[in-house]
Parts: sequence; C-alpha cells; structure tokens
Amino acid sequence: MQTAPVDRNRVAWSVTLFLAITFAASYGLWMYAIVVPNSAWALLAGAFFPLLAALITVYALKLPPAELGYRLPHQRFLIAAWVLPILWSLVAYAPAWLVPDFGGIAHSLRHASQPLLVVISSAGLAVTLGALEGAPAAAGEQFGWNGFLLPNLAKLFGDRRAIVLVGLIWALWHYPLILAGPFHGFGPRWYELICFTLISVNMGVVWGFFRLRSGSTWPSVVGAATGGVFVGTFCDQITGVTALSPWLTGQFGAFLVVTTGLVALFCWRNVDSPKHFIPGK
Repeated sequence: MQTAPVDRNRVAWSVTLFLAITFAASYGLWMYAIVVPNSAWALLAGAFFPLLAALITVYALKLPPAELGYRLPHQRFLIAAWVLPILWSLVAYAPAWLVPDFGGIAHSLRHASQPLLVVISSAGLAVTLGALEGAPAAAGEQFGWNGFLLPNLAKLFGDRRAIVLVGLIWALWHYPLILAGPFHGFGPRWYELICFTLISVNMGVVWGFFRLRSGSTWPSVVGAATGGVFVGTFCDQITGVTALSPWLTGQFGAFLVVTTGLVALFCWRNVDSPKHFIPGK
C-alpha cells in the first residue's frame, strides 16, 4: 500500500516553529540562570521546553499527537536503552580507574571501610532510583528532540542525516550554559565544547536509532536518564582528580567521545534497516 506524499513545506514549517519556540524560550531562561544567582530551578525548568514546544507545534498545526512517539515499545528496546549507557560509561572510565595519572580511584573510596559495598550500592542506586529521578527531565527533552523533531527531520533529510542533525541541535541548545553558565567541567572551555558536541552527536545518533527502530520515544528517555545520572552520580564520584582527568573523563572528556562514538557508528550504519518505523512517513 502506498503512503501519502509528504508535504515538505508543512514539515519544514513545523520544524521551524518548534525550533523557534524551543530556542527562544530556553535561551531566555538560560540567560536568567546565568545572571541571577541561586537559580538552579531554571536549568531544570528549561529541560521541559522542548516538550512544551512540541505540544504547541502539534496543536497549532493540527498534527497527529502520535508523532511524538508516546506509545510504549517492545520491552527489549527499553532494556537495551537502559543497559547501553551503563556499559559505555564503564568502558570509558575503566582506563581512568586503572591508571592513577588518568584519575585513579577517588581518595574517599580508597579509604572506605567497605569499598566494594560502596561501589555496588552507589551504582545500583544510580541506575534505578537515580534514573527514575532523572526521567521527567529526560522526557521533557527527548519528547521534543527525538519525539517530535527527529521524525520530521527524517522526512526532509532522510534517517542518517536526521539523527546527526538532532545531536548537533541538541548540543547547540546547551552552548550558553557551557560558555557562560554552570554546565561545564574543569578543563579548557574550548576543549569541553568540542567533546560535548561530539558526545551529543553520538548520543543523538544512538537515541535516534532507538526512536526510529522502535517507533517510540521512551527508549530515548530511559537511555538519556540512565546515562546522565550514572556518569554524574557514580562514575565521576568514584574517580580521582588529576591534571589529566578533566581532559579524559566526564561529559566533557575524550573517553566518552570514543565509547559513545563506537556505538553511534554501529547505529548510524544500521539505521536505514527496513525494520524501523516513522509515524506518518
């Protein structure tokens, strides 16, 4: 059965409207968070602007809400999206934990009475309760970027270009917080910007792959929530700080660029498989 032809002008207008709302609202809030002290709430609130922009665009243009990918997928997609960021984070941090000059194990953990128990309990809490706590903010972002934007960009540019574009746009969305705000590490800002951009593109490819293959945004939500919390509240916390660690570890380091890049390469090469689904395409 033939599918209805895509109205490219209408799709392009929906993408433009979504991006205009998201960036205008978010950048305004980012500027407030940068200028006004003790405004961490603004950073959390900004995570919901992509979803809000998507809902406004869907309502304004009378688009089918199903395009947001809110239906639950097969459980294998959710499990894979939960496990993947844990694995690539462990692989990324392994060299730092094994080589003292790269960071080693944090001083507090080395001198803990039961270090293994601390590691197991901390990791377990990060990937369960921590991921659940981070899920609302992850949903606010992912239902905008991968739920709405990705399927529409795919209609205009094809799957492979679309998943890369979403990662680039997602990185650009964070730039004010990296350049002038609180979202950065301890290395040179130019270097962190490069690494964060590459990691964002890699993750955009991976979560875009899950979105297109499953027809649902929920795997992207699960993966984004788990990955962010696992790195921030577990991996970084048990890693020592040396002169090299800001260059290698964390969300602005080279190790995650490599591990996420390998997964992204596989996803990018296989995203055009016929076993994927894009609503309305």
